[in-house]
Amino acid sequence: MALLPNWAVYFTVYDKLKHVMTTEACGRKTSPTPAIHCAAAAGAGAATLVVTNPLWVVKTRMQTQNMTLKMRAIRAVPYTGTLDALIRITREEGMVGLYSGLAPSMMGIFHVGIQFPLYEYSKSMVAERTQRKSEDLTALELIGTSAFAKMVASTATYPHEVVRSYMHVSGSGPISGVSLACKTIFLEDGIRGFYRGCLTNLLRTTPAAALTFTSFELISRSMKQYVEIDIQERTEALQLQDERHRVELADAVGHAVEENMKSLTSKEKKTFSYCSTRPGVIACDCSGPCSRRSRGGHEELDR
Repeated sequence: MALLPNWAVYFTVYDKLKHVMTTEACGRKTSPTPAIHCAAAAGAGAATLVVTNPLWVVKTRMQTQNMTLKMRAIRAVPYTGTLDALIRITREEGMVGLYSGLAPSMMGIFHVGIQFPLYEYSKSMVAERTQRKSEDLTALELIGTSAFAKMVASTATYPHEVVRSYMHVSGSGPISGVSLACKTIFLEDGIRGFYRGCLTNLLRTTPAAALTFTSFELISRSMKQYVEIDIQERTEALQLQDERHRVELADAVGHAVEENMKSLTSKEKKTFSYCSTRPGVIACDCSGPCSRRSRGGHEELDR
């Protein structure tokens, strides 16, 4: 349940930040640098953690509520569901309980700070080696690059997940329990304790990340193509409509000229003729002074 809003918030904020940081004041777009990718990833990660931390607390509590932990006595009655857990944690522990483990989670920003730039770099390297654009990579290539970036980032930052899970279960608050959690884990298992379950985590998260990133890329690509086609069709329709209006206007002018010619007397018809250079204008052929005559021998018809 936490994954859906997690990625929804993350990709939305990431694309928005990247767009803002690559758009100059004059509106001109620039190519995103690795620093921009890092900054956008960090900002999106922070926003996502603030929004979804309560859901991760509930997830961890429900996964461990049947285990024999020291904290078991605090929650004698097990949670019956996600909503029940959210309500009870809010009522019994307040915001401190809902945001337990926020500090190590914020350290996890380094995770996305590694993953997204590495993913973008991997895509550009594959595209360069195959002499294509990043937007033209196949689904298999996207799966490979996203899986590689996820494995490196997860392995490098895994200790924060162990500390975060410990704080989620203990309900020690957003910040105050960090040192106690680190000390307890180290005393129990040493450095190995901070990598407990790392392989299992990789087997779980790597396929999920590869599927998520690949789906996002392919769906975004399809939507962009659809929008481009729609814009092209609208432009062609407007051009066709404009041409139709031009033809209708020319027909209307010609009809107006014919109507005005019909209203002239037979003597005037002999005197005036159509001007070949200006539509809707007649040329005066009389040799003497004429009240209808204008500069250059042309006069606009009175419509």
